[in-house]
Order: sequence, then C-alpha cells, then structure tokens
Amino acid sequence: MKQQTVPRQPFGKQESHPDHLQTIADFRCKPQYEEDGNRIDLAYAIYALSHGATEPDVRADLASRDLNHKGAQKRQAEYIERTIEKALTVIRGLGKER
Repeated sequence: MKQQTVPRQPFGKQESHPDHLQTIADFRCKPQYEEDGNRIDLAYAIYALSHGATEPDVRADLASRDLNHKGAQKRQAEYIERTIEKALTVIRGLGKER
C-alpha cells in the first residue's frame, strides 16, 4: 500500500483560507471568553483579520450581535471601529515579533 504524503508548510506560516475560518458563533461558544461580548469580539476580529477575512466582513460579523446596550447607532459603529483598530494594532504588533 502506497502512503500518501501531504506537503508540509514551514513552521509558523499559515495560509489564509477565508472559506474555512471559524465563525463569530464559534467564538461565542468558547468558554474561555466567559460570554464576555467585548472579549469575544476582539478575539474574533484578531483571528479573522489575521486569517484573511476582509474588514467589511468582520464589521458585519461584529454587528450581528445585539449592540443596543452600546447606545445609538453611532455609538455602535464607533465600538465596531475601535474593535477593528485594536485588532489591527495587535496583528501589526505580532508581525514585528517574527
């Protein structure tokens, strides 16, 4: 029986496959975030953006939860913007360490 070999990627290098990303719903089910919406949103944004998701898609995902407690539509949009900016800052910082 012939063994199949799978091409290996260099350690620490991941290909982006936006079609196979974890969803924000997956993050909402993770116990380590203790149902804290802010932590979930930031973790998801970092994950999704660093794996090739587009900013508009991530914004839409963040807006998919009820953000009425954040205030009016303007405040909700500002929250999403802050979350995206924090995620991008973290991603840029991670890139510098490599």
